[in-house]
Amino acid sequence: MRGRFTVVMVVLVLMGFCLTSTLAVAAEEKYPSRPITLVCGFPPGGLGDIMNRLTGKYIEKYLKATVVPDNKPGGGGVVVSSNVARAKPDGYTVGNLGDYMITGVLLGQAPYKLEDLYVFAEISRSGRVLVVPADSPYKTIQDLVKAAKANPGLKYGHPGVATIISMGMASLNKHAGLKMIPVPFKGDMEVISSVMGKHVPVGVTSAFAAAPQAEAKKLRILFSFEDPKSVGLDPSIPDLVKVFGKDVPDIPVSIILAVPAKTPKEIVSILEQTIKKVTSDPGYVAELKKNHIAAKFTDGETMMKKEIPRKIPILKDILKEAGMIKK
Repeated sequence: MRGRFTVVMVVLVLMGFCLTSTLAVAAEEKYPSRPITLVCGFPPGGLGDIMNRLTGKYIEKYLKATVVPDNKPGGGGVVVSSNVARAKPDGYTVGNLGDYMITGVLLGQAPYKLEDLYVFAEISRSGRVLVVPADSPYKTIQDLVKAAKANPGLKYGHPGVATIISMGMASLNKHAGLKMIPVPFKGDMEVISSVMGKHVPVGVTSAFAAAPQAEAKKLRILFSFEDPKSVGLDPSIPDLVKVFGKDVPDIPVSIILAVPAKTPKEIVSILEQTIKKVTSDPGYVAELKKNHIAAKFTDGETMMKKEIPRKIPILKDILKEAGMIKK
């Protein structure tokens, strides 16, 4: 009798131990159970950093977890992309990245492969515009197109070779048959000052940089690559589709979120659904629009299977034309 009682007690103890262990593992695996690092490729204080912190705040709202913003500038975005690719695939390091994730690989500068990262969402698109001096003879985008086609070699300034803004303009220049000549500058503000100083007759730059000067009547915005209303610009400004139609391939300045490729699908799904809520939040949308950025949610499957594969050959062709990679 005593032996049977002993066996029963041992079985009960083992069952209790197994149950406790199972509950402990389940509690340990519940995501998120600790702070998430949201890392961007921009230094503190700039627009990229401000938007990263804003996104983190809204992720906290819906995920009920602490989000710690981090900055990994340098290498044209290669540093931050590498940081994310090398991170432990547990959902606690999320990269706030851009298409430099792709160009770094195409240029042979990245120590990672695109397959090392999983883009689980596009969250926004930065506004881009074509600007001229306020007293320019080009009063409309049609004036500029007509002049560019009649006089090949018209120069335009851009914020740097291999920046997505410059590549979007290069794509438009090629596919719309404008035959304009690019002049690189070091960032948006150099483009703005060079256009206002009439060192170049036209500039392509961010709407964030151009809007204050346009409001001050020092520049004229001829054209917006995005729907102007979506990025907080005058809705009467013509956009890409209205002027050139849908056949001209565009490369939007996408802000994307990525994790290491081996991150469990369950965690990726939680993050993706959270971001879908964030990008639909009226407060978040309004904050972006103030900075001439449009909230734009695209799910991970679409990004990985359609959008990124669509961009790669376009970016590759532009880099070849610029002599940055071998033809």
